[in-house]
Amino acid sequence: MSFFDFAAVLGALAWIPPIGKWLYQLVTKPVVTMIPSRDAEVGYTTYGPILNLSYAFTSKHKDIIIDNITLKVQHAEGDTHIFQWTGLNETFSEITDSYGNKQVVSKDRNPIALKVGVGSLTEIFIRFQEESYRKAHNQLLSALLAKINHLRNIDPVGFIESVFLSSEYLKLKNHYKNSFWWRVGKYTVTIKLESTSKHQLQSNAFSFELLDLEVSQLRDNVETASSFLDEHIQSYQPGYDQQTYHWNWANISVEY
Repeated sequence: MSFFDFAAVLGALAWIPPIGKWLYQLVTKPVVTMIPSRDAEVGYTTYGPILNLSYAFTSKHKDIIIDNITLKVQHAEGDTHIFQWTGLNETFSEITDSYGNKQVVSKDRNPIALKVGVGSLTEIFIRFQEESYRKAHNQLLSALLAKINHLRNIDPVGFIESVFLSSEYLKLKNHYKNSFWWRVGKYTVTIKLESTSKHQLQSNAFSFELLDLEVSQLRDNVETASSFLDEHIQSYQPGYDQQTYHWNWANISVEY
């Protein structure tokens, strides 16, 4: 073997480590771990059924961009509902001064995408709402608002009474009433991540239980939603002082 042949072989061998690393990165999937907090909020408002809780995210092998998170919420007796993330609150830092006062630096935003890096731990509070409820509610609310504007143009003084008699108003009221489905018993929640990258998800399920008192208090929110809608319509009157409403929440323990 000549010197030039030997040099060529050494040059080729020098490419093996970076090529091997590139191939490894190409075939290796990010392994994402989502750890839910030990407690969560279950609710029902004009936004429909709600499930809010904090998660700690970490990724192994590769960074990953998450563009959607859904929850399959299934009761012990089989009825199933799909929730989708609708809000994020990410905590960046927490500072405690010499007097013990805490200052938290966080950001609240709509969920477009979430980056989870390798070796880092990302803690985020996520708000979930039932997707089918949101779609139906948006359509019904849009129809009612269009009706309000139409009636106000016809009769700027007495249009409120006509709104309360409209089919659009009654349909939305019935939607609030008929969309409440929380009930006593155990719920199992399965998490699904969506990303353009192929990935593996670990720790993708947890459970919680609703008691009779909690369900009863949540059901009271159906009437609150109805009153809230009436107040919103009344607020179209000049000088109307709109009330503040209190929503009941169930603070539940999470098992995983």
